[in-house]
Amino acid sequence: PPPTTVNPDIPPALERALLKALAKEPADRYASALDLVAAIEDAVTGAALAPPARSAPQPAAAPGGADEEEVSAQPVEAAPTEAVPRSSPPAQAVSKERRPRRLLLAVGGLALVFAVIVGVVILLTRSTASPATNAVESGQEATPVASERLQLARQLAGAGKIKEALEQYTLAATEAPLPPSAYVEAAQLLVLKDDMESAMALVEQGLAAWPSDPALHLANAQLLLAADQWEAAQNEIAWLLEHDPDLPSAHAYMAVYLANTGDLDAAQAEVEAALRLDPELPEALFAQGVVYWKAGRPRKALVAFEQARSSPRASLFLKARIRSLMEHMEEPAPW
Repeated sequence: PPPTTVNPDIPPALERALLKALAKEPADRYASALDLVAAIEDAVTGAALAPPARSAPQPAAAPGGADEEEVSAQPVEAAPTEAVPRSSPPAQAVSKERRPRRLLLAVGGLALVFAVIVGVVILLTRSTASPATNAVESGQEATPVASERLQLARQLAGAGKIKEALEQYTLAATEAPLPPSAYVEAAQLLVLKDDMESAMALVEQGLAAWPSDPALHLANAQLLLAADQWEAAQNEIAWLLEHDPDLPSAHAYMAVYLANTGDLDAAQAEVEAALRLDPELPEALFAQGVVYWKAGRPRKALVAFEQARSSPRASLFLKARIRSLMEHMEEPAPW
């Protein structure tokens, strides 16, 4: 309903501004909140400056049909000392007494309406954003159904049922936005299926939803190194070290990158930096094995790989990567 049905004192200009702001079609509304504020300010200012619409009392018509101008002139000629009628002061006093109260009520009503309109505009603005974007920005947690599916997916993955686990990850994604860890876990399962392309695509989807998550950037670096995409991998590792210089896994994978580019001294320095930060980090032990392997010391490489593979902290991806490397080494693995 029109605002004047609630508050008859609302000026017409303000009512028009409110109705336009609440238009059903977005094209009929104001282009921006600033336009709405300007329109309301103009309406409020115009209402405050407009004089009250009151009709002055008219003297009785003179006999004989004299016009208004002649009638109003007669008292001045008859009684110059009574130019201001005695009845005027009481009328003016009543006007001065009522005007502040009415003005105060009008301003209060306008302030309330303005607050309501601002709230409506904020809601309308938020409604134009995509649900996925809102969910990501607000850190929306998974629904109970999605949480159950993720838990089941992890149980299936632990039991070696990769296909069933991936199905649960997919179903969970239909219930709510996946957390970063779910993208990483599902990508690791795809690596176990030797589907590197799908794993990399999944991690890229995760980065699109969570562009500042270190775990996703680290997973992407691992995949890029495994795919021999050295420059892209180096960029990811540099991003990680820039955001957290003391991230041991980033130093470990920088060592892998440097070893594969032939800079073994710098690679060994990165391995030592990673081990100083975390002496039992499986990624650091893996990086040490890569440095040994590139330096022509396969036996030492095998020992380092075995230590990394047997670590309870070793990820599925790391274990798969070690297995892949062992297949390309001249000396067979001892297990």
